Amino acid sequence: MKDKLLNRNGIRLAQAATGISPADFPLGSLESRAAARAIVEHSERSKPRMSQYDQDALEIVRGIGLFLCDLELESVSREVRATAIYKRGTQLELEASDSSEPTQWDGDGTERLAEILQSGLQRSGVDVEFRPKEVKWHKPLVWLLVQRALLNDFEEAWKRRLPEMPFPVRVESDYGTYTYRLYYRQLSGQWKEKTESYMILEPARELKELLEAP
Repeated sequence: MKDKLLNRNGIRLAQAATGISPADFPLGSLESRAAARAIVEHSERSKPRMSQYDQDALEIVRGIGLFLCDLELESVSREVRATAIYKRGTQLELEASDSSEPTQWDGDGTERLAEILQSGLQRSGVDVEFRPKEVKWHKPLVWLLVQRALLNDFEEAWKRRLPEMPFPVRVESDYGTYTYRLYYRQLSGQWKEKTESYMILEPARELKELLEAP
């Protein structure tokens, strides 16, 4: 009981120090969608305005690369790759890579991502500030929020363009303890838990370990 109390206190201190917590951005919430839009708006700011269809096509291609790249999910991703929306997204990716210069960020991009998220959220009316960057849990927190926003955007694009196919990713979370569980839908319709993934699970575990450390 005492250890659990200390953990909860550590989480509250983390939230006070950073000014933000993953609980502020549950998947599907307005705040989560605002974070996703902030990333997309920044990445597309210097490009010609895309139609909603083309934006969705890119989100589906990128989402599959991020969340459905496991060999166990090859049958699911293969089904999606045969669709017109995926082929359009692939075409747009190739055009973008041929015509654009690579983005230069300092380090691993954590601070730039934090700036993009903060700016986009504040424009959307969410008063939030990532501070200070020196705290040990700053990096996994930023990456967790970014990945959750990307997953949310992927899901929304999927449901608009592939409504006949159930979205194959599900996240369960306990915001009080920063515990996340990731599930993938098999072709059989059954859900299978994935216990190792650099998306969602890795930054969530790193964040949890840092918060629970003495």
